[in-house]
Amino acid sequence: LGFARVTNQRNHGSCSSETDLDNVLQAEVVFANVGKGQQAKAEDLAKAFPSLKGDEREIILEILKKGRLEVAEKERDLHLNQQRLEIATIISSKTVNPQSKRPYPVSMIQKALDEVGFSMRPNRNAKQQALEAIKIIREKEILPLERAKMLVRFTCENSKDVKATKVALEKELGAEATSEDFGQLGGEVEFQIEPGMWTKFGEVVQKETKGKGSLELLQLSFTTEGDEILE
Repeated sequence: LGFARVTNQRNHGSCSSETDLDNVLQAEVVFANVGKGQQAKAEDLAKAFPSLKGDEREIILEILKKGRLEVAEKERDLHLNQQRLEIATIISSKTVNPQSKRPYPVSMIQKALDEVGFSMRPNRNAKQQALEAIKIIREKEILPLERAKMLVRFTCENSKDVKATKVALEKELGAEATSEDFGQLGGEVEFQIEPGMWTKFGEVVQKETKGKGSLELLQLSFTTEGDEILE
């Protein structure tokens, strides 16, 4: 019974890649005393899990979901170290130095996690914890961090609408245009926007172009080439 596999099962439930119990368990059996090899009796299982009507597979899934997990200290430490690396990697991919727009190396993020005393929690997925860690690192000012922006492009066949939309996006959303190309038959403008601005950005484009504009995601996390290096 692998600690990492069980926590993955708990974190993701039916969406987990570990939907085949053969990949999670050594045997699909419920034991009363695993040390002595004593299998649990059907009547005891029915009494302990009355709502599951003796379905052993459903009982196993319930135990995996809510049962107390006992693991060796070394295996737990290994999993936490792997999770720590995954969290640091996510943070590195989603944030940049506000001045240079470069991402920090994963090793630098790991050091920042240590400095703020961030504690990994096996029962929460890495992405959730990465977002929490970003907030804590910012609050304690260990590293200057900002979310890496998305690079998007909107186009329209009417150049007048393109110019009006560009002005509206800058005024209403504070969007930052990085390049523009206008012609007699239309034009296009590229913007860097905050990750949570995508929906609102699209609404403004559609409103200003009366549904004739199109929006394209060019880069999910826009960063300057190379890693940030602190002297």
